[in-house]
Amino acid sequence: MHTRGDLLCPLQEGRDLAAAIPNARFVVLQGRNHVIPEDDPAADRFFEELRLSWAHRAASPGRP
Repeated sequence: MHTRGDLLCPLQEGRDLAAAIPNARFVVLQGRNHVIPEDDPAADRFFEELRLSWAHRAASPGRP
């Protein structure tokens, strides 16, 4: 996951990193923070994406 307006690390660097990870899905979050504070509007989506990822992993036995 990467915020669209991250002022520390460009969005393309996040895309490139995700592209190098097998089976990765790149998620763009709205915002400019590199570290997303709890009260940031992007935090809800960040945690929802984590939950979805963990649920998918739990449902896929045998995956590392």
